[in-house]
Amino acid sequence: MGKNIHPINRSMVDKNLSKQNSGFLSKFVRGHWFINESGTVDIEGDFDCSSGLTEDQLKLPKIKIRRVSGDFNCSNNSLESLENCPQEIGGSFRCYSNKIKNLKHSPKKVGLNFDCTRNQIDSLQGCTEIIYGNFSCDFNLLRDLSGSPLLVDGDFRVSNNLIESLEGCPQEIKGSFYCDGNNLDTLECGPQTVGKIYDCSGNNLKDLSGSPDEINGKFICSNNKLVSLSGSPRKIIGDFICSNNFLVDLDGSPEILGSGFNFSNNLVNSLYGVPKMNSEMVVCSGNVVSERTLNSLLKEVCSGIPFHVSLALFWESIDYRDQEHLSLYLDHIKVSEYIFKNFSGDPARITKIYDHLPVHIKSKVIKEISKMGNKNGSFERSLENISSLVDSGLFDDI
Repeated sequence: MGKNIHPINRSMVDKNLSKQNSGFLSKFVRGHWFINESGTVDIEGDFDCSSGLTEDQLKLPKIKIRRVSGDFNCSNNSLESLENCPQEIGGSFRCYSNKIKNLKHSPKKVGLNFDCTRNQIDSLQGCTEIIYGNFSCDFNLLRDLSGSPLLVDGDFRVSNNLIESLEGCPQEIKGSFYCDGNNLDTLECGPQTVGKIYDCSGNNLKDLSGSPDEINGKFICSNNKLVSLSGSPRKIIGDFICSNNFLVDLDGSPEILGSGFNFSNNLVNSLYGVPKMNSEMVVCSGNVVSERTLNSLLKEVCSGIPFHVSLALFWESIDYRDQEHLSLYLDHIKVSEYIFKNFSGDPARITKIYDHLPVHIKSKVIKEISKMGNKNGSFERSLENISSLVDSGLFDDI
């Protein structure tokens, strides 16, 4: 495998490196290693002792490895500490699936990814400050993010820990941010810039306060305890997934959605808050109001017609079982204002709209529009004349 030793001289090897440590390097180095005048060791290539240590080896041998030009992998062992790790790694650093308690003695510099998943880490203190790739610390015992890297150029993953606070989290993550499967009840102190996906699913969130204003990928907040979308990002380039919560309405939804909207398996009986978007990109099954009724209303709401108005205008086509849940959202004032504002120049259209209104708000809407029309006598007279003609059946095809 091309494992060669290039010492400064023979006496230096004897003085600074035991036969056992020399054999250790020869076994696990993929490339070349040599001793510097200071007695430290540099490795040109990779170091990989994954699954290669004995169960009683709780830390790496004290070899004083200064630098590894490639990857360093000590995963799948019984290590309890990162003591004796290299100071500088040009590639990725992997120490996953050990029994490591904390990140003290982490490398000072890591050129690509840092992966310490599936350990017993309860603190990020001592972690490498700048990660040029992904940082992965899933399946550990973290309760907060104090000591986090200052900069992460890739993904930042802390899923399935015991995290109760995002305090200490980097404020800018150029890749994706995964904090799903924790004990968070707020997103305050979290990152304010996320380059791709933001996943905070599987926590105890009741609203989305603390979210960034804009997400360049998906925003996933499913399987929480959300009763409100207040605080959600204003703009999401990808999907917005808030399924499996306790939402009754969608007030606080993003103003701009670049892709899909999934609010399935909630308690939704109001579409108030849904932004203008392609209604075919909405998933709404498993709510209080049937999927069929919601899909019918979504076609109008997603085109920009207010929910209260859409509900009134299409009331007669809604299943009576859904009408029981939706009747409280019928607002004759808002319906009247919308009809007058958009159709005051077309009294015939207004009269035909009357015929489709729910009976329990129809008379109220007519009276309200009449009040508005009283300010314009010609409009009121036109409306009365058109009403007579409609009664005669002249406009049945309109």
